[in-house]
Amino acid sequence: MSRMREKKYVAKLERAKIFDNTYREKIPQTAIAKICEAHAGKGKNCKVLLIAFDAVRPDALLNIVTSSDREKYPYSENVPGSGIGLIKQEGGLYFCYTGGDPNRKETWQESSTIPGFATILSGKWCTEHHVRTNNDGFEFCADTFLLNCARAGKRVSFNAAWDAFFDCLFKKEKDLQLENYSFQKSTKDCETFDNIKQSILRGDEVIFGIFENPDNNGHRYIFRNQNHAYVKAVIDSDRYAYALIETARQNFPEDDWLFMIVTDHGGHMYRHGTRRPEDLITFIASNKKISGVGKC
Repeated sequence: MSRMREKKYVAKLERAKIFDNTYREKIPQTAIAKICEAHAGKGKNCKVLLIAFDAVRPDALLNIVTSSDREKYPYSENVPGSGIGLIKQEGGLYFCYTGGDPNRKETWQESSTIPGFATILSGKWCTEHHVRTNNDGFEFCADTFLLNCARAGKRVSFNAAWDAFFDCLFKKEKDLQLENYSFQKSTKDCETFDNIKQSILRGDEVIFGIFENPDNNGHRYIFRNQNHAYVKAVIDSDRYAYALIETARQNFPEDDWLFMIVTDHGGHMYRHGTRRPEDLITFIASNKKISGVGKC
């Protein structure tokens, strides 16, 4: 990672003052699975709704969360129904990172979708889950936090569209055919939204869903705030998240929900997968404050 490029990008993000930790305190992507599994294990009424926005750069959130930066982001002032805005107020919005431990080169993995979600699901880097690139999906060898929760008796569901999630990362777990562990495949984000909503309404206790349009539009047009198609996909995902959080709260107000929104990687130009900061720096939004991790 170029130090000069990193400093410039981080300075822009920190100047906006939308994050509740500093970049030096950034949280490893491995923490996500551990936080989710720990909350689900606290008790019978403890539920998790984990939502991922595929390929959302943290500076794209300046279109959602009001920024103190002098640069103007046309969508940021009054976005109605913001999922990230809602849970940031209750917990926080945090710098996170993918790509492996920056101090242990042997853990470095591609800042791409399959390695990123392998880490989000397992809480491990590629030295343990064996997915270093997007081409290594069939090598995934770790149990996911979803499987651990299902084995503990929780009703669990996974919701997405891309075939590779189901054919690679979840193949072994699908083959187990656990009655309390369901997989719902869609063809587009609006269907994924409907599937997640149905998961909530039927009483699933640990729910993970991925909205993929930001990645699709970034590859098609460009990963940057000047691309209105990319920005729209980010905002659409955020509004989906808000509606799902409200569904959970309105229908199960007595439950102790952990709501978390994350991304697998960022992007630059028409791609990602490199060690550029735009690819490696990610985020976590959570309605529960996160402490005790980070400080790289």
